[in-house]
Amino acid sequence: MAVKLRTESQITDLVSVSHVKSGGVLPARGSTDYYTQVGNALQQAWEASAGFLQVFADDSAGTTARVLAGRAVIAGVNLVYAGGTIALSSYNNGTAYVWLEDNSGSAQITAAADGTGWPAGNHIKLAEVTLASGAITAIVDRRPDVLISDGSQTPGTAKSAFTVGLGSATAKVAIDNNSATGDFTLKLVPENLTANRTLTLPDETGTVATEAYVDAAVPDLGAVTEEILTFEFETTTQGDTSTPSTITITCKDLDGNVLSGARNLRVRICNASGYTNATNATIDANASNTLLESITADKDLVIRSSGMTGLWYIDLTDATAETVRLRIGPPPVSGQPGDYRTFHDVAHAAP
Repeated sequence: MAVKLRTESQITDLVSVSHVKSGGVLPARGSTDYYTQVGNALQQAWEASAGFLQVFADDSAGTTARVLAGRAVIAGVNLVYAGGTIALSSYNNGTAYVWLEDNSGSAQITAAADGTGWPAGNHIKLAEVTLASGAITAIVDRRPDVLISDGSQTPGTAKSAFTVGLGSATAKVAIDNNSATGDFTLKLVPENLTANRTLTLPDETGTVATEAYVDAAVPDLGAVTEEILTFEFETTTQGDTSTPSTITITCKDLDGNVLSGARNLRVRICNASGYTNATNATIDANASNTLLESITADKDLVIRSSGMTGLWYIDLTDATAETVRLRIGPPPVSGQPGDYRTFHDVAHAAP
Protein backbone atom coordinates (compact mmCIF):
# COMPACT_ATOMS: atom_id res chain seq x y z
CA MET A 1 0.00 0.00 0.00
CA ALA A 2 1.14 3.58 -0.62
CA VAL A 3 0.06 7.15 -0.01
CA LYS A 4 -2.71 8.16 -2.40
CA LEU A 5 -1.40 10.73 -4.89
CA ARG A 6 -3.35 13.75 -6.12
CA THR A 7 -4.81 13.87 -9.62
CA GLU A 8 -3.66 16.40 -12.22
CA SER A 9 -6.76 18.53 -11.75
CA GLN A 10 -6.21 18.53 -7.98
CA ILE A 11 -2.61 19.63 -8.49
CA THR A 12 -3.78 22.42 -10.84
CA ASP A 13 -6.15 23.69 -8.12
CA LEU A 14 -3.11 24.20 -5.86
CA VAL A 15 -1.21 26.45 -8.27
CA SER A 16 -0.34 29.84 -6.71
CA VAL A 17 -2.13 28.88 -3.45
CA SER A 18 -0.04 29.21 -0.28
CA HIS A 19 0.01 25.93 1.69
CA VAL A 20 -1.85 26.48 4.95
CA LYS A 21 0.85 24.93 7.20
CA SER A 22 4.17 25.29 5.37
CA GLY A 23 3.46 28.39 3.25
CA GLY A 24 4.80 26.69 0.12
CA VAL A 25 3.49 27.84 -3.28
CA LEU A 26 3.13 25.55 -6.33
CA PRO A 27 4.28 27.27 -9.55
CA ALA A 28 2.03 27.22 -12.62
CA ARG A 29 2.53 24.72 -15.41
CA GLY A 30 5.03 26.00 -17.97
CA SER A 31 6.64 28.46 -15.61
CA THR A 32 10.34 28.91 -16.28
CA ASP A 33 11.24 30.26 -12.86
CA TYR A 34 11.20 27.04 -10.85
CA TYR A 35 14.38 27.68 -8.89
CA THR A 36 12.89 29.83 -6.11
CA GLN A 37 9.70 27.80 -5.81
CA VAL A 38 11.49 24.45 -5.76
CA GLY A 39 14.10 25.77 -3.34
CA ASN A 40 11.46 26.98 -0.90
CA ALA A 41 9.47 23.79 -1.25
CA LEU A 42 12.51 21.64 -0.49
CA GLN A 43 13.58 23.87 2.40
CA GLN A 44 10.10 23.73 3.94
CA ALA A 45 9.94 19.98 3.43
CA TRP A 46 13.27 19.52 5.17
CA GLU A 47 12.33 21.87 8.01
CA ALA A 48 8.95 20.16 8.48
CA SER A 49 10.40 16.67 8.51
CA ALA A 50 10.58 16.68 12.32
CA GLY A 51 6.82 16.98 12.53
CA PHE A 52 4.49 18.61 15.04
CA LEU A 53 5.04 21.83 16.96
CA GLN A 54 8.26 22.86 15.23
CA VAL A 55 9.31 26.51 15.49
CA PHE A 56 10.38 28.47 12.36
CA ALA A 57 11.10 32.07 11.51
CA ASP A 58 7.94 33.58 9.99
CA ASP A 59 7.95 35.86 6.98
CA SER A 60 5.42 38.29 8.44
CA ALA A 61 8.06 40.11 10.52
CA GLY A 62 11.72 39.62 11.35
CA THR A 63 11.04 38.93 15.01
CA THR A 64 7.99 36.67 14.58
CA ALA A 65 8.22 32.91 14.93
CA ARG A 66 5.80 30.38 13.51
CA VAL A 67 4.85 27.19 15.38
CA LEU A 68 3.46 24.29 13.35
CA ALA A 69 0.27 22.55 14.43
CA GLY A 70 0.47 19.53 16.68
CA ARG A 71 -0.91 17.53 19.59
CA ALA A 72 0.47 16.91 23.07
CA VAL A 73 -0.51 15.66 26.50
CA ILE A 74 0.42 17.77 29.53
CA ALA A 75 -0.44 16.59 33.05
CA GLY A 76 -3.05 14.23 31.64
CA VAL A 77 -4.76 16.92 29.51
CA ASN A 78 -4.97 16.30 25.75
CA LEU A 79 -4.06 19.49 23.89
CA VAL A 80 -4.50 20.34 20.20
CA TYR A 81 -2.58 23.30 18.77
CA ALA A 82 -3.81 24.52 15.39
CA GLY A 83 -0.59 26.30 14.49
CA GLY A 84 0.18 30.01 14.64
CA THR A 85 2.76 32.69 15.30
CA ILE A 86 4.30 34.29 18.36
CA ALA A 87 5.87 37.74 18.46
CA LEU A 88 9.41 37.75 19.90
CA SER A 89 10.31 41.41 19.35
CA SER A 90 10.72 41.98 23.09
CA TYR A 91 13.61 39.50 23.05
CA ASN A 92 15.55 41.26 20.26
CA ASN A 93 19.32 40.95 20.67
CA GLY A 94 18.78 38.07 23.04
CA THR A 95 17.45 34.53 23.26
CA ALA A 96 13.83 33.52 23.85
CA TYR A 97 12.70 30.20 25.28
CA VAL A 98 9.51 28.98 23.58
CA TRP A 99 7.30 26.27 25.06
CA LEU A 100 3.82 24.74 24.97
CA GLU A 101 1.62 24.83 28.08
CA ASP A 102 -1.92 24.09 29.14
CA ASN A 103 -4.14 27.14 29.58
CA SER A 104 -7.33 25.76 31.16
CA GLY A 105 -7.55 22.96 28.60
CA SER A 106 -6.31 24.99 25.62
CA ALA A 107 -2.88 24.72 24.03
CA GLN A 108 -0.88 27.92 24.49
CA ILE A 109 2.52 28.91 23.08
CA THR A 110 4.51 31.04 25.53
CA ALA A 111 7.97 32.60 25.54
CA ALA A 112 10.37 34.05 28.11
CA ALA A 113 13.91 35.39 28.15
CA ASP A 114 16.64 32.81 28.60
CA GLY A 115 17.64 34.53 31.84
CA THR A 116 14.22 33.70 33.26
CA GLY A 117 14.56 30.05 32.32
CA TRP A 118 11.97 27.40 31.63
CA PRO A 119 8.79 27.51 33.73
CA ALA A 120 8.41 25.51 36.94
CA GLY A 121 4.94 24.33 35.90
CA ASN A 122 4.09 21.54 33.46
CA HIS A 123 5.21 22.38 29.93
CA ILE A 124 6.87 21.01 26.79
CA LYS A 125 10.03 22.71 25.51
CA LEU A 126 9.87 23.68 21.85
CA ALA A 127 12.82 25.91 20.94
CA GLU A 128 15.47 28.45 21.87
CA VAL A 129 15.22 31.37 19.44
CA THR A 130 18.12 33.83 19.07
CA LEU A 131 17.39 37.31 17.70
CA ALA A 132 19.74 40.07 16.59
CA SER A 133 19.15 43.43 14.90
CA GLY A 134 15.42 42.81 14.52
CA ALA A 135 15.68 39.35 12.98
CA ILE A 136 15.69 35.70 14.02
CA THR A 137 19.23 34.46 13.50
CA ALA A 138 19.15 30.95 15.00
CA ILE A 139 16.67 28.38 16.32
CA VAL A 140 17.65 25.46 18.51
CA ASP A 141 15.00 22.72 18.43
CA ARG A 142 14.36 21.60 22.02
CA ARG A 143 11.62 19.05 21.22
CA PRO A 144 14.15 16.18 21.17
CA ASP A 145 14.61 16.79 24.90
CA VAL A 146 11.20 15.16 25.26
CA LEU A 147 11.08 12.89 22.22
CA ILE A 148 14.59 11.44 22.08
CA SER A 149 16.79 10.04 24.86
CA ASP A 150 19.77 7.70 24.89
CA GLY A 151 18.58 6.25 28.20
CA SER A 152 21.59 7.53 30.16
CA GLN A 153 19.52 10.07 32.07
CA THR A 154 16.99 9.15 34.70
CA PRO A 155 13.60 10.62 33.73
CA GLY A 156 11.91 12.72 36.35
CA THR A 157 10.13 15.95 37.11
CA ALA A 158 11.07 19.08 38.99
CA LYS A 159 7.51 19.29 40.28
CA SER A 160 7.04 18.58 43.98
CA ALA A 161 3.98 16.45 43.19
CA PHE A 162 2.30 14.79 40.25
CA THR A 163 -0.84 12.73 39.82
CA VAL A 164 -1.44 9.50 37.91
CA GLY A 165 -4.88 9.32 36.31
CA LEU A 166 -5.48 13.07 36.36
CA GLY A 167 -8.67 14.00 34.54
CA SER A 168 -10.28 10.58 34.86
CA ALA A 169 -13.42 9.81 36.82
CA THR A 170 -11.68 6.95 38.65
CA ALA A 171 -9.39 7.02 41.67
CA LYS A 172 -6.09 8.80 41.19
CA VAL A 173 -2.65 8.26 42.73
CA ALA A 174 -0.57 11.31 43.65
CA ILE A 175 3.13 11.27 44.54
CA ASP A 176 4.05 14.24 46.73
CA ASN A 177 7.37 15.04 48.41
CA ASN A 178 5.41 16.80 51.19
CA SER A 179 8.00 19.64 51.15
CA ALA A 180 10.20 17.33 53.21
CA THR A 181 13.70 18.58 53.98
CA GLY A 182 16.96 16.80 53.15
CA ASP A 183 18.59 16.71 49.72
CA PHE A 184 18.23 12.94 49.35
CA THR A 185 16.07 10.54 47.34
CA LEU A 186 13.56 7.99 48.62
CA LYS A 187 13.40 4.99 46.28
CA LEU A 188 10.50 2.58 45.97
CA VAL A 189 12.03 -0.72 44.83
CA PRO A 190 10.81 -4.34 44.91
CA GLU A 191 12.71 -7.40 45.98
CA ASN A 192 13.36 -10.10 43.38
CA LEU A 193 9.94 -11.12 42.09
CA THR A 194 8.72 -14.60 41.27
CA ALA A 195 5.25 -13.47 40.15
CA ASN A 196 3.18 -10.33 39.58
CA ARG A 197 2.49 -8.54 42.86
CA THR A 198 0.02 -5.85 43.92
CA LEU A 199 0.33 -3.54 46.93
CA THR A 200 -3.19 -2.62 48.04
CA LEU A 201 -3.67 0.32 50.39
CA PRO A 202 -6.75 0.62 52.62
CA ASP A 203 -9.36 3.36 52.25
CA GLU A 204 -8.01 5.42 55.14
CA THR A 205 -5.33 7.92 56.09
CA GLY A 206 -2.29 6.64 57.95
CA THR A 207 1.46 6.07 57.95
CA VAL A 208 3.12 3.04 56.42
CA ALA A 209 5.81 1.82 58.82
CA THR A 210 8.81 -0.27 57.90
CA GLU A 211 9.89 -3.23 59.99
CA ALA A 212 12.89 -1.27 61.28
CA TYR A 213 10.65 1.67 62.23
CA VAL A 214 8.29 -0.59 64.15
CA ASP A 215 11.17 -2.30 65.94
CA ALA A 216 12.49 1.08 67.06
CA ALA A 217 9.14 2.64 67.95
CA VAL A 218 7.43 -0.23 69.77
CA PRO A 219 8.89 -1.33 73.11
CA ASP A 220 10.13 -4.89 73.38
CA LEU A 221 7.36 -6.81 75.08
CA GLY A 222 9.48 -9.89 75.56
CA ALA A 223 8.15 -13.42 75.14
CA VAL A 224 4.46 -12.57 75.24
CA THR A 225 2.28 -15.52 74.38
CA GLU A 226 -0.05 -15.16 71.41
CA GLU A 227 -2.78 -16.92 73.34
CA ILE A 228 -5.59 -14.97 74.97
CA LEU A 229 -5.70 -16.27 78.53
CA THR A 230 -8.13 -16.09 81.38
CA PHE A 231 -7.50 -17.02 85.00
CA GLU A 232 -9.78 -18.53 87.62
CA PHE A 233 -9.41 -18.73 91.41
CA GLU A 234 -10.78 -21.28 93.75
CA THR A 235 -13.49 -20.34 96.23
CA THR A 236 -12.53 -17.59 98.70
CA THR A 237 -10.63 -19.07 101.68
CA GLN A 238 -9.49 -17.97 105.10
CA GLY A 239 -6.09 -18.37 106.69
CA ASP A 240 -3.70 -17.01 109.30
CA THR A 241 -0.01 -16.99 110.12
CA SER A 242 -0.10 -20.46 111.58
CA THR A 243 -2.31 -22.13 108.96
CA PRO A 244 -1.76 -20.51 105.53
CA SER A 245 -4.40 -20.83 102.86
CA THR A 246 -3.42 -22.45 99.59
CA ILE A 247 -5.12 -20.75 96.67
CA THR A 248 -5.23 -22.47 93.28
CA ILE A 249 -5.10 -20.40 90.06
CA THR A 250 -6.12 -22.06 86.81
CA CYS A 251 -5.05 -20.90 83.31
CA LYS A 252 -7.76 -21.23 80.63
CA ASP A 253 -8.36 -20.05 77.09
CA LEU A 254 -11.39 -17.98 76.07
CA ASP A 255 -13.37 -21.15 75.46
CA GLY A 256 -12.81 -22.26 79.04
CA ASN A 257 -10.31 -25.00 78.23
CA VAL A 258 -7.57 -25.53 80.82
CA LEU A 259 -4.23 -24.82 79.18
CA SER A 260 -1.51 -27.22 80.15
CA GLY A 261 2.14 -26.45 80.09
CA ALA A 262 4.74 -24.80 82.28
CA ARG A 263 3.87 -21.08 82.42
CA ASN A 264 5.15 -18.07 84.31
CA LEU A 265 2.83 -15.82 86.27
CA ARG A 266 3.17 -12.68 88.35
CA VAL A 267 1.14 -12.57 91.55
CA ARG A 268 0.83 -9.48 93.71
CA ILE A 269 -1.06 -9.14 96.96
CA CYS A 270 -2.57 -5.71 97.42
CA ASN A 271 -4.93 -3.82 99.63
CA ALA A 272 -8.54 -4.31 98.67
CA SER A 273 -8.74 -1.09 96.61
CA GLY A 274 -5.78 -0.63 94.30
CA TYR A 275 -2.22 -1.75 93.61
CA THR A 276 -0.55 -0.88 96.94
CA ASN A 277 1.12 -3.86 98.58
CA ALA A 278 -1.00 -5.38 101.33
CA THR A 279 -0.09 -4.12 104.79
CA ASN A 280 -0.36 -7.38 106.72
CA ALA A 281 -0.96 -10.25 104.30
CA THR A 282 1.91 -12.11 102.67
CA ILE A 283 2.15 -14.66 99.88
CA ASP A 284 4.61 -17.35 98.94
CA ALA A 285 4.95 -19.92 96.23
CA ASN A 286 3.52 -23.23 97.36
CA ALA A 287 5.94 -26.11 97.36
CA SER A 288 4.22 -27.37 94.21
CA ASN A 289 5.50 -24.32 92.26
CA THR A 290 8.88 -22.81 91.47
CA LEU A 291 9.65 -19.34 92.78
CA LEU A 292 11.39 -17.49 89.95
CA GLU A 293 11.62 -13.99 91.39
CA SER A 294 10.60 -12.16 94.52
CA ILE A 295 10.01 -8.63 93.22
CA THR A 296 8.84 -7.43 96.63
CA ALA A 297 9.50 -10.03 99.28
CA ASP A 298 6.32 -11.88 100.34
CA LYS A 299 4.17 -9.38 98.38
CA ASP A 300 5.03 -9.58 94.67
CA LEU A 301 6.23 -12.83 93.13
CA VAL A 302 6.93 -14.45 89.76
CA ILE A 303 6.27 -18.18 89.81
CA ARG A 304 6.17 -21.08 87.38
CA SER A 305 3.18 -23.40 87.19
CA SER A 306 3.44 -26.91 88.50
CA GLY A 307 4.73 -29.29 85.84
CA MET A 308 2.54 -29.27 82.74
CA THR A 309 -0.81 -28.87 84.51
CA GLY A 310 -1.38 -25.17 83.91
CA LEU A 311 -2.05 -24.64 87.64
CA TRP A 312 -0.42 -22.29 90.18
CA TYR A 313 -0.62 -22.64 93.97
CA ILE A 314 -0.18 -19.65 96.27
CA ASP A 315 0.21 -19.86 100.05
CA LEU A 316 -1.38 -16.82 101.63
CA THR A 317 -1.19 -15.77 105.30
CA ASP A 318 -2.67 -12.83 107.12
CA ALA A 319 -2.57 -12.08 110.87
CA THR A 320 -5.29 -9.44 110.60
CA ALA A 321 -8.92 -9.70 109.69
CA GLU A 322 -9.11 -7.92 106.33
CA THR A 323 -9.93 -8.35 102.68
CA VAL A 324 -7.01 -8.32 100.32
CA ARG A 325 -6.76 -8.48 96.56
CA LEU A 326 -4.65 -10.84 94.50
CA ARG A 327 -3.64 -9.38 91.11
CA ILE A 328 -2.18 -11.62 88.41
CA GLY A 329 -0.73 -11.19 84.96
CA PRO A 330 2.36 -11.88 82.81
CA PRO A 331 5.78 -11.23 84.34
CA PRO A 332 7.13 -7.66 84.05
CA VAL A 333 9.43 -6.84 81.15
CA SER A 334 12.57 -4.72 81.48
CA GLY A 335 11.52 -3.34 84.84
CA GLN A 336 8.05 -2.29 83.67
CA PRO A 337 5.16 -2.69 86.12
CA GLY A 338 3.53 -5.57 84.27
CA ASP A 339 0.05 -6.01 82.88
CA TYR A 340 -2.28 -7.35 85.55
CA ARG A 341 -5.07 -9.05 83.66
CA THR A 342 -7.43 -9.84 86.51
CA PHE A 343 -7.78 -9.81 90.28
CA HIS A 344 -9.45 -11.81 93.04
CA ASP A 345 -10.58 -10.53 96.42
CA VAL A 346 -9.86 -12.79 99.38
CA ALA A 347 -11.33 -12.20 102.89
CA HIS A 348 -9.31 -13.35 105.92
CA ALA A 349 -10.20 -13.67 109.61
CA ALA A 350 -7.84 -13.06 112.49
CA PRO A 351 -6.38 -16.18 114.14
